[in-house]
Amino acid sequence: MSACTPLRLLGTSLALALSLHAGMADAQDPPSRPAFGPLHLSVSSDSDGLSIRKPGVTGFWRWESGARWQGLELQQQRYMQAGQVQEGRSIALVGQSIDPTSWQGHGYKLGWSDGPARQQLVADGFYNGSLRPGLQWGVFGTRDVVESMAGVRDGLAFTLGGASLEAQATQGLALVGAASVTRFSDGQDRRQVRLRAVWDLLPEYGLTLQALGRLQWGERDVAVRRYFNPGTLQEGQAVLGWRRRWEGWQFTARLGAGSQQVNEGSATPMRTGELLVQSPLRSTGQSLRLRLGFSDTQGLSGPGYIYRSGDVSWVLPL
Repeated sequence: MSACTPLRLLGTSLALALSLHAGMADAQDPPSRPAFGPLHLSVSSDSDGLSIRKPGVTGFWRWESGARWQGLELQQQRYMQAGQVQEGRSIALVGQSIDPTSWQGHGYKLGWSDGPARQQLVADGFYNGSLRPGLQWGVFGTRDVVESMAGVRDGLAFTLGGASLEAQATQGLALVGAASVTRFSDGQDRRQVRLRAVWDLLPEYGLTLQALGRLQWGERDVAVRRYFNPGTLQEGQAVLGWRRRWEGWQFTARLGAGSQQVNEGSATPMRTGELLVQSPLRSTGQSLRLRLGFSDTQGLSGPGYIYRSGDVSWVLPL
């Protein structure tokens, strides 16, 4: 892949996307039209002083609805911490085709980034389906920049791959398991297992009670830590979730609390929260998505690491 130029990579990606486009057309999907995404912004900040801004725009040559689309995304990345500023830009083919009811389907992002420190491939994707009623599977992967200031400055990247399995254990109780492996460009590894149980607490009000657990194994033989990857990490939390649909709009919120243990240290408290607003996925008109997130966990400097994030996207069919 190191011999690929951005133009060559874009041509290969475009050929792949056009073949997917042709396959979808053969399946006699509803007529599509072009669209423009004038607003696609991701922001985040943390208690270590790192601030990240990612504005972008997307042109869609195929827009059917918020569930099915294909296009080209242009994005700028800006990393700021303690007076340091690093900037980069990327171009990527993006696409998605999912069932709005079951969320089964696939999505992808394949592109090229010119920095901040060096040029490299960036990618993200998922594919999931059903083995039988009540049993779903999924695979996912990501390649991107390590988003600490030291990681950005030194041009570090990571490649992640994983799989998940979800089973409907009984009426109102779902069990989910996921495992992933991450390889960093500086030679470190990370292995992670996540377990989740979701109980429909009050279905008529859209309330769920979730129990989450995570086990993570990293490496210890690094002289200078440039990102958070402890030797071991154990995590458990209880999460109260809420989901409501109103005229096709989806509103989702969750609040979680629990504890974490890093290496041989003592357990420390953690908190998480998220809010998501999504316009109707079946709609062929405008599309709007807003997400806000918050976490209070452990980081490079120890407990009390605060991370805040948000993203918004808006698409206008032409």
